[in-house]
This record gives sequence, structure tokens and C-alpha cells, in this order.
Amino acid sequence: MDGRAVDGLHTSTRENSKGYCESYQVLVYDMIMEDAQGYAQGSPNLYRDALVLYSNTSPNDTHREIIEGLTRIRAGSNMVDRILSWARR
Repeated sequence: MDGRAVDGLHTSTRENSKGYCESYQVLVYDMIMEDAQGYAQGSPNLYRDALVLYSNTSPNDTHREIIEGLTRIRAGSNMVDRILSWARR
């Protein structure tokens, strides 16, 4: 992030088709999930390794919804479910 995120919203500007600049906002959570989807599809083995690491983080993490969202992204097979199930034991 480049400092344009406040309260979970990333704000940016872009030029529209008429040449005017307009501002738009995207949830940081949505940006993270979109990036994660690309990693899961492009490098499924590395993504699974990252999920194993994240599955062992503290349950007191203040942004647990991000970790849970990452586990819902499919990395190309049901291997993700088996790895996470094994890591949580």
C-alpha cells in the first residue's frame, strides 16, 4: 500500500473518457483477495506454502477475516484443504 488507504478503503484517481479526473475507492480486503487469486492460480505450490504459514498465526490476529478469506481461495486442487486440515492439528 502506498499510504492512500484509510479505514480499510484505498482511494485513487483516474481520468475518465471525457478527460476529467474522478476518484474511486476499493476495499483493501478486495484488493488483497484479488492479488491472492492471481498468486493462487499462477503459483499454486507457493500459495499452499503461504497458507500453511498463515494457518499457524495467532487466533488473536486483529484481521483474522483476511486469513480466512485467503483460505477460501482455491489454489488449483483440494490439496489446500488437506494441508490446512493437517496444519491445524
